[in-house]
Amino acid sequence: MTITADNASSIAELERLKVLHNGTKGKLTFSDAEFERRLGGLRKIMAAKELDAVILTSYHGIKYYSDFLFTTFGRNYALVVTADDSVTVTANIDAGMPWRTSYGENIVYTDWRRDNFYFGLQEALRQRGVKANRLGVEDDFLPGLTREKIAAAFPGAQAPGRLPGRHAPAHDQVRRGNRGHQARRPHR
Repeated sequence: MTITADNASSIAELERLKVLHNGTKGKLTFSDAEFERRLGGLRKIMAAKELDAVILTSYHGIKYYSDFLFTTFGRNYALVVTADDSVTVTANIDAGMPWRTSYGENIVYTDWRRDNFYFGLQEALRQRGVKANRLGVEDDFLPGLTREKIAAAFPGAQAPGRLPGRHAPAHDQVRRGNRGHQARRPHR
């Protein structure tokens, strides 16, 4: 018997997560090899920083590594990257579209319980056998409350903070930019 909102005796009986592989995967913007190259670069950073997983939450981070472009509808979205796999965590409002239009796997969270998104992040790692001792969390598009809830979902995990690469400019880029700005000032 399928439990629906009509025949459930409590909210606790309603599913928190789904896998919706309806339809077929569509053609992505880039080849699978290109997405593996991109993920390979991120995994090198993860290995150097000894991270068990990375959680990306920005439009550009998720799009760059999975090709999925979302509309928030007031909900959270993420791409969880481990040493071996990647999975988008998306809202039920999108149904199976994220799986069809992205590289990698997808977990759909429902709205039946508050904080199912964070439960989805936990499940993404649990299903892959990953214990989050050190967790990289992208800060480009992450409200403070969401970051706090991610930290609470992984008690005891260290979150070393901002990821390197295009998310944080190199020191010499900042210096070069500052000198360039000074060179354009009118002399007094």
